Amino acid sequence: MAARQAPGVSGRAHASLFFVAAGLLLGLLVVWAASHEPRTVFVEREWTKPWAPAEDAATWWDEWDRRAKPWTEELPDPPGYGEVETARYWLSRAPYDLEVRRRGDRVVVAVAGVDEQVYGGGWAAYGEGRIEGAEKGFAGSVATFRWSCLSVRYGTASDGVGRITFTEDGEQIAAVYMAHEAPALWYKAYGRLQREGDTKPERGRIKGQIPYAEALDVLAPEPTHIARVRVIDTQGVPLIGAVVQLRGHARTRQATDREGYATIRFKGSLAPIAQTFNAGKEGYFNAEASHFTGDLVYGREGVEGPCPDVVVELTRYEPGDSPAYEWVHPSKDADPDNAMACSSCHTWHYHEWIGSRHARMADNGLVEHVHAAMKRLAPEAPDDCVGCHQPAQAAKDPTARGWRRRGVMAGNHCDFCHKIERVTDLRESGVLGAIDLARPDLSANERPGGIGRVFGSAPDSTYAYMGSVYNPLYASSHMCASCHQGGGRWREGVPPKLDTFEEWRRWAITEAAQKKTPKTCQDCHMPAASIRDVEGTLVKQLAYDAMHREPEDVHGHRFLGRSPELAADAIQIDVTKARDEKTKDWQIRVTLENTGAGHKIPTGTWTKHVVVGVWAKSGDRWLRAMGGERALLVSAETDGEEAGAGTTPGDWRNPAGTILGMTVKGGGSNPYARPAFYAAWDPKDLVDRRLAPGEERVVEAVFDGEGVDAEPEVVVWIVHRRGDLGLGAAHAAFPIRPYDAPPEVVWKKVTR
Repeated sequence: MAARQAPGVSGRAHASLFFVAAGLLLGLLVVWAASHEPRTVFVEREWTKPWAPAEDAATWWDEWDRRAKPWTEELPDPPGYGEVETARYWLSRAPYDLEVRRRGDRVVVAVAGVDEQVYGGGWAAYGEGRIEGAEKGFAGSVATFRWSCLSVRYGTASDGVGRITFTEDGEQIAAVYMAHEAPALWYKAYGRLQREGDTKPERGRIKGQIPYAEALDVLAPEPTHIARVRVIDTQGVPLIGAVVQLRGHARTRQATDREGYATIRFKGSLAPIAQTFNAGKEGYFNAEASHFTGDLVYGREGVEGPCPDVVVELTRYEPGDSPAYEWVHPSKDADPDNAMACSSCHTWHYHEWIGSRHARMADNGLVEHVHAAMKRLAPEAPDDCVGCHQPAQAAKDPTARGWRRRGVMAGNHCDFCHKIERVTDLRESGVLGAIDLARPDLSANERPGGIGRVFGSAPDSTYAYMGSVYNPLYASSHMCASCHQGGGRWREGVPPKLDTFEEWRRWAITEAAQKKTPKTCQDCHMPAASIRDVEGTLVKQLAYDAMHREPEDVHGHRFLGRSPELAADAIQIDVTKARDEKTKDWQIRVTLENTGAGHKIPTGTWTKHVVVGVWAKSGDRWLRAMGGERALLVSAETDGEEAGAGTTPGDWRNPAGTILGMTVKGGGSNPYARPAFYAAWDPKDLVDRRLAPGEERVVEAVFDGEGVDAEPEVVVWIVHRRGDLGLGAAHAAFPIRPYDAPPEVVWKKVTR
């Protein structure tokens, strides 16, 4: 509504208002000039490569037909309601077939084809954004969008910002876009309208591949700029608690208030040419609003002035789970024509995952052995192993409860884990009750491509062919609890198969009570800034990952568990020595403390145990263990010789020391006998010898000190073991396949 003039306002007052308005306008111009760099004189020149041989181009077209058409023929319309308008153009030197659709002020752009220059190949791109100008049609309008590109030739992904300017008659277009996924490299290309019966122009007839960064405005690098971002749904309703940030910069992240607003502060150097503000919220696809420098006059830290509203509109995804969805294989080698393989783009993550135990849960030798023993010794026990060890298979066929050896596609692969929407009943085993999946119905055509929906913890992941959805579960320990808690006979009131999450939760409550921020499972087991190349250099998330993130914002996917690098911080060892002047024996005291693990050591099923072995030597002579605690691993006698007598470290014949693990009360000759975790144990029949967070355990050993006057050298070995191994892995009661994780791992060796 226009403001009315108050009665009795004089001409002098009008003049004063004029000067006030003029002053405000001048202030706006000053702020605009200070906030970005002016353009330089620029001459458009194409940057081209030679055309490839005809046989290469023919091969690329064949690849494009096989690999890209399934993801380019059926594309979603712009969101919203009302008529969809469409126009097609020939774009750039190739030229490429470009389609633009609009509904209201929302626009989608689809362009695909084959680059027939050397090192070229087929590709397809899809963009989403806003269109301004004419209320209908495209003439005289400007479309700004975020594009996602799928290289079908090289099997990579990329994305960036683009803008199409339509001439007043709508016959011609000029496109400016981030090139080669590099934030500092921009191109310009021209295009012309396609008409009915039109034939494709000759190669090189339309101008394109014009390096254009020098012609674009650049945001001043040092000042802190301010933007007020409002997040709404497709009905215009503000979304409370949505997560907003400048793309690629998690440190700018904020949550929206009751009106759907969040204030984002950023240095101009973080986004000099185009600024993309991303938003995500549970239940909605991630989205963004992109602006070129000069579109908005940002506020400035410490300077009064305008603070523009940036609007990001989020679209709900279709709720529910579609069992008809086919899992996408993570390896591009499995199907060379599968353009959606995760490893094509997330190379580093894939190689970390494929070497992890998560990737081998569906055909693990120890698991197979324990499952067979459970069916033989306790056939009435719940057969729920597949819920976590073969969850992708169990989700596809809920009746397939029985265990049999299966490959990675039955287990914990990329597509499975990133289709988990929520975790519910932690007493149950994985997909048999703890995990709620949200596999998409691809016939709904919500997103382009064959993946449809991917959950994760990053609101600025907007690669269109994945259908990214922000879900804070992925940064929470509850995500891990779905398979690292519960299972077994909990309905009978006996301990669950796994209690790791509850161990962590009790520790986290203690930490919070002491005003500390407890680490999550991901902090330790999926650490950021941990991915390194073959030369040991930290890896950034690169352009072909469709994102530019620093190493500290990229989490590893090795799923570190019983690794020495974790044990180094988790368990601390102190050694003291004292001479018994009466017996001349040396009394060794080893103190163990759980200083770094937020759960017990060891945690997980009771098949795991940690052996602490203690030896002493004088010069080159190992001393005989005379008394104190022993780590009993085998029978009391070994070839007529007292076990552990005069042996060297690594010869695990019951050395001085102890075993950390679950044991049975009254275990007979071996107090370290491990109980079957699937049996119906009464808790009072069990002894928990594991090391809880913050707990200390003292191991006392006595060594023969005859003839040893100087302090002996004490060697402490700590070894993590899985299953019944006797003297070592060679004595394992289960098959160890080449790709299985080793059943015993040396955690630490301490010499004092």
